Amino acid sequence: MTKIRILHADDKAEENFYLKKSLGEVEFEIDYVTNSDELVEKAKENQGLYALILTDCDMSDKYGSYGGLHASREIRKFDIKTPIVLLSSMHVSDEALRESGINGKIEKHIVDEKLKFLEEVNKYLVRS
Repeated sequence: MTKIRILHADDKAEENFYLKKSLGEVEFEIDYVTNSDELVEKAKENQGLYALILTDCDMSDKYGSYGGLHASREIRKFDIKTPIVLLSSMHVSDEALRESGINGKIEKHIVDEKLKFLEEVNKYLVRS
């Protein structure tokens, strides 16, 4: 069985732990990065590999509270196909999401609600 590849960006390692626990590692393979620059680099190196990119908004890097939005704009310069979803508890306007090339937002708190989270993730997945 081929695993679904997801690229996840968050500056807090425990968020990746909770994400893996919620999604499970049987069906999903999750690559993890900790800042906006790593997110752009990993997405560029692996174009076409990921079915979904999940990113936090505030990753405490040089881009401030909106590092995830910055990274998404950069990714859209070379990849317009892969869905990018903001996984964050921050309020971000729909306009800011559109301008950044982000396809949608999932509230971070539902990661603990496994079935609801899986439903949300499945809305955005690109399956090959």
